[in-house]
Amino acid sequence: MIKSSEILNSRSIFPILVIILIVVYAVVFSIAGYCQYCSFSFQDMDLAIINQAFWNGIHGELFTAGRIGESTIFNDHRWFIALPLLPLYAIFPGPLILLFFQSVALSLGAWVVYLLARRALNPQLSTLFSFCYLINPSINYITLFEFHPLTFAVPMLLFTFYFYERRRWGWYLVFLVLSLSCREDVALPVFGIGLYAMIRGLYDRSAPFISRWKWSISAMALSLAWFALCAEGVPALLTSLHPEAEPTSLIPVYFNWLGRTPGEIITTIFTRPGYFFSGVFTLPKVFYLFQLLVPLGFLSLFSPVAAVMIIFGALEGLLSSRGQHFSIQYQYTAMVIPFVFIAAIHGAEKLLRWRRFKVKPDYLIFFLLIFSPLSAKIMGPLFDLPDMFRSWQVTEEDGVRKKLIRMVPPRDPVLATFELAPHLSNRSYLFYSFQFCGGWRAPHHIIDLPLVQRTARWALIDFNDPLTFSYFYGPDGDRYLRGFLEDDWHIEETINSLALYRKSDETGPDLIGEAELSEIKIPLAVAVVNLPELKLRGFTLSQGSRLGCRVVETGIYLQCEKEITDNYLLTARFSHQGEEGFSFGQSFFAPYRILPTSRWMPGEIMVQRCAVMIPRDAPPGSYDLIVSLAEPDGSGGFKDKIIHIEEEALLLFSD
Repeated sequence: MIKSSEILNSRSIFPILVIILIVVYAVVFSIAGYCQYCSFSFQDMDLAIINQAFWNGIHGELFTAGRIGESTIFNDHRWFIALPLLPLYAIFPGPLILLFFQSVALSLGAWVVYLLARRALNPQLSTLFSFCYLINPSINYITLFEFHPLTFAVPMLLFTFYFYERRRWGWYLVFLVLSLSCREDVALPVFGIGLYAMIRGLYDRSAPFISRWKWSISAMALSLAWFALCAEGVPALLTSLHPEAEPTSLIPVYFNWLGRTPGEIITTIFTRPGYFFSGVFTLPKVFYLFQLLVPLGFLSLFSPVAAVMIIFGALEGLLSSRGQHFSIQYQYTAMVIPFVFIAAIHGAEKLLRWRRFKVKPDYLIFFLLIFSPLSAKIMGPLFDLPDMFRSWQVTEEDGVRKKLIRMVPPRDPVLATFELAPHLSNRSYLFYSFQFCGGWRAPHHIIDLPLVQRTARWALIDFNDPLTFSYFYGPDGDRYLRGFLEDDWHIEETINSLALYRKSDETGPDLIGEAELSEIKIPLAVAVVNLPELKLRGFTLSQGSRLGCRVVETGIYLQCEKEITDNYLLTARFSHQGEEGFSFGQSFFAPYRILPTSRWMPGEIMVQRCAVMIPRDAPPGSYDLIVSLAEPDGSGGFKDKIIHIEEEALLLFSD
């Protein structure tokens, strides 16, 4: 009879332990993706735009005639890996299945790491490397950040190298092609694999020249051919299928400091080496390499030949002028991380064979158990997951968002802000408000505004969307937004900072506009503290119901006494007079984004309206209304000093 202690001491327990770790990772991060999605916590466009590409793919639209608003698999990037995923996606189409795909694919990378380490190291170290992979900051970040087909390159590249080492050449070529299919720029790390194999061939004298180098040359040739196909062949095909299509290239956007084409970039590298190296070895980029290597205690550097693949994997980030490309928090590390682990495994193997220092496996285990968890704690999101899950709880306002989304017909073209876009992306046309508010910051995102006006039937905007109205919202953003909304758009519903517009020739009350004194239900004439250019002229307040929620219909009237050069954001907060500490309100009224105070004319009385949602747990009784004006600090935040306008308005909420 076999005792349990004997089982625990056997080698078979280690692969089972790795499988358990993989399953736990896939489950936890799939739940994390689900919670982010349900709480509208995805605040970039990637998940929405890629889900729309998959959606159009299962409906037969792999190519697009009009790039704006109609994302497809062969738009800016070449996601051929999506083609074998489409049948699975069609079973349960939507962002959630993509997030599940990503969590599972990245978790499977741990198994390949285990297989690679098992060939050179003992079972304990092999299992530990898998564990280090699953808590690696880069892996955790890219699992949580939206969805990107590029992340599939992590397990694909690992499998490619595994079959190279096993000399399973058929599978090697299969995974070589699968790796390339993840995106056009995966040609760089695949070329690095070929270069590594060529260097290894120099040391292998047991086989003929052709046998030693044919697999390295095949990888390098395939990578170059693939890049040429994606850069030239696919755009030519798009143009032949749709002459009106507008093929794009991101090379001038991210690598313009070196050149606008691959040829110009190569010429700059060889003719201006000083300029090239000064742009590559900047402090942020060196720190990026440090963050990639430190979780494994720089073991990768003990295998210089394998480290060549790290350089090629990181090359795009090192050549780019875009900060996201050389940050461990974004998907681009998917091309580097596989080789960090491969090189670290080889480095560990060399250390164990190093007779001079007599490194023992236990030393390496202790070493990794310090560096890897400590790096995960300091640099990664893993230890913050409990707080993140709490922040991803679905709120009452999230319920309002879902109701507004259900009001938009499933197939109608719609314009949306970032956090709302994933929930509206199962359709052919989806536009983004940042594209006309923020073209000043990202010129390659400037869109044909008349095209959007002709096509979109609905617009769902969160005027407090953090990325749209901080990072992208800039000079003249309000003019573009106002010009858009003044062209036959009618407010269908609004609560807090959310507003649903429908394309219509109907007229109705705007969120902001000129007003007359006769409209004011609670007239006042109060000078704003520290801001003599403005005077508070009064309020209109009434209780109501919208979308099944209790709201305070709030109108705040301000008169411009003199020309105002700055923009102030309006905040209204209702504070209970009896329940100490209980309050609710709305930070930063939506109208600021449409007609900021710097656009007001002296003498005008402007009304800003907002249906402020009353929380379900709000106790009945009297409330004080506190109105504030916050001044932006120019960097997306607000100055500490807030100008207050305090007025007591007694409201009685019924049970």
